[in-house]
Amino acid sequence: MRISLHKPLTGVDFLLPGNQLFTGFGQIGLPIEAFVGIYLVSGGQMVKRVHAPRDLIEKVRIDDPAKALRFVRLFTSPNTEFMMGRSRWIEVVPASAYDDRLSFKLFGDEYLGGLQESHSNTEESPRERGEHRFFGIVYDDEWQDNAFNSPEVEKITGGFIVRRTLYQPFEGNRHGTRIAYWIAETVWSNGRVRKKRRSRIDVKGGIILTSPSYR
Repeated sequence: MRISLHKPLTGVDFLLPGNQLFTGFGQIGLPIEAFVGIYLVSGGQMVKRVHAPRDLIEKVRIDDPAKALRFVRLFTSPNTEFMMGRSRWIEVVPASAYDDRLSFKLFGDEYLGGLQESHSNTEESPRERGEHRFFGIVYDDEWQDNAFNSPEVEKITGGFIVRRTLYQPFEGNRHGTRIAYWIAETVWSNGRVRKKRRSRIDVKGGIILTSPSYR
């Protein structure tokens, strides 16, 4: 299948020189989100489609806590997760921190600009603006009521441990889930990642965590 590369991702400062990540299409259809993937270009040549951290081993250098968090978020952010195909984990964040998770710009303002703007910080809360939860973004009071934790990054020999609240959108049913997990991910400097579930969180308050997947 011929792949048509679209635009490079930004915010991927963990890549080694000579490597880039592009959005691309094997075929075109509607909705367009159902056909887009992320592809590694190395030395000017397309190498492969990226599905998981293992596809970028030895193509990255994770040498500080911010890079470690950005790297694992590449596979769990609402504007990239659905392009991984096999990646089925999404991070839970409060609405006030949503912009922090949108660190990968894909198609510019015409694609995600409205999505980002609708959940950015303003004088009114998302609830006051009449918005609804989606993609693991919860209202700030619901975040506090459920005792969700913000991400933590710990330096270890040869890498980092990243702890976050993640969920699998289809664990409950096709409409979403009410189960999340406090997850510890060991992230080595070369991009190898090992995920371990630490504790289960039964989400309260009628929250249903959904998926941005278009497949």
